[in-house]
Amino acid sequence: MRTMKLLTLLALVAIIAVPVMAKTVEKTSWRTGTVASPLSRDLAEGFEGDFPAAGWTIDSPSGHTGELNWSQGPLAAESVFAGEHIAQVNYDPSLAEQDCRLSFDYAITADEDHLNFAVAASAYWMINYTMNVLIDGTPVFDLATAYGEENWVYEIHDIDLATYVGQTVTITFQYLGADGAALYLDEVGVNNGIDTPPPPEAPENDLCDGAFAIPAGVFSFEGDLTEANGDYDTAGSDGCTGYSAAGNDVVYVVTLQPGDQLDVSYTNAADGNVYLITDCDDSPNSCLVGADDTFSGDAEVIVYLNDGAEAVTAYLICDAYGAGNGGAFTLTGELSTTVATENHSWTSVKGLFQ
Repeated sequence: MRTMKLLTLLALVAIIAVPVMAKTVEKTSWRTGTVASPLSRDLAEGFEGDFPAAGWTIDSPSGHTGELNWSQGPLAAESVFAGEHIAQVNYDPSLAEQDCRLSFDYAITADEDHLNFAVAASAYWMINYTMNVLIDGTPVFDLATAYGEENWVYEIHDIDLATYVGQTVTITFQYLGADGAALYLDEVGVNNGIDTPPPPEAPENDLCDGAFAIPAGVFSFEGDLTEANGDYDTAGSDGCTGYSAAGNDVVYVVTLQPGDQLDVSYTNAADGNVYLITDCDDSPNSCLVGADDTFSGDAEVIVYLNDGAEAVTAYLICDAYGAGNGGAFTLTGELSTTVATENHSWTSVKGLFQ
């Protein structure tokens, strides 16, 4: 087992999965390189000055104060989305129900009819808490249903306020729940909406349905997993690579007749792994062969010989170790095929050796 990954596994055992279940930022890791939205905002509150900011109010029907209500943060320096401060609520260790509200009034106009903000929370503990957005006391947004699956990652959300044009409304960020976790809010704006470019398209062979065919003979492919999705996995140490394959991946397909052999060399700028499966709906349990023996930039090599009596259609998954990982790669190898003698007369067979 490789030293780097062994140390990682030992560290995870030692802290008993604390990063997944952490309730405060000191125990978590944050996405690097997050930047503030480039929008020019008509109202832009980053909570850098007095708290609460002029025109804003804090309240807690549940009676919470200090860091157990809305307060100026951060709990740790790396948890800032932009600037040096955020608005935050920490969870109540007594597990009392928390209802904490941060509000401001705003006149909604036709060119200022969107509310947007950056928020980070614990996806794991969101079974116990959420952040609602209330307009004049009515919920219009529930973070528990909108937040992604990764803990403590800032997301930008946008709420259309067009139905309130011509009205002055009270906008409230409500932390609600018991035995939840910390919550972080930054860069609140009211403007004409986020002009977000469409996400980059995943590679054509992102899924098995679009898999590229591996030709007979020597082959060579180049690609990049950066924009691919993490659709397939080998399910950790019980899988055929010995490790998880939670990174981004792309797919190649090959049909091996009896006696055919596939030799593959796969190199990824990230810590790559490669494996051959027969069922795209059950990649962990249909793996024929796989490799995750080297580090970033080094080749992973697999060989598969179809020594059975039937043809095998298999999917070669070019993957990476670690969720979200994956970079530029090269895939080279050879599909060695056999001659089916039953399809030839003796004359044609002898002709092969002339």
